[in-house]
Amino acid sequence: FSAAGDLAEAILLAGSQCIPGEVLLLELELSDPFSEQQGLPLEANTVFFELLRILSASGVVVVEPAGNGGHLLNLPEGSGALLVGAFSLQGFPNPPLRFPLSCHGPRVDLGMPGNALPTLGWIREHPSQSWTFTGCSAAAAMAAGMLLSLQAERVSQGLPRLLPSELRGFLRGTDGRA
Repeated sequence: FSAAGDLAEAILLAGSQCIPGEVLLLELELSDPFSEQQGLPLEANTVFFELLRILSASGVVVVEPAGNGGHLLNLPEGSGALLVGAFSLQGFPNPPLRFPLSCHGPRVDLGMPGNALPTLGWIREHPSQSWTFTGCSAAAAMAAGMLLSLQAERVSQGLPRLLPSELRGFLRGTDGRA
């Protein structure tokens, strides 16, 4: 993208194709080479915050990585997007630990594994090569898959898809069902 406006336009276009309850994964974080504030979630920018707020209010389940800057996210309010942090399963069966680079705090809605997750790729020079995927982007991808599975199960049972605020309540155990 050549500018933030192009990125905002692309996100808005993608979100406009969604019906309420559908999941939109945004694998992006804010990084400014001239600032100490790198590795923040997209919604830390006021323009993107408002865009994500509009999409969430329209019923789109926006899944957003918390960012790999290690910052405490003590934001006064959220955009409505589901913010996903990463934790490490190293040392299993001990309790998971926050992945050191993962942003954290009360604004983070969900934590998922984000340490050296296996992934597949294929390039002609190394057809049997495998890689790992690490950080909040890996965690957000896993969260999006889990949310898509949950929504598909609801639809298969004739139930409506959950909207962003309903999903947040379900995930945080504050909706009376957990």
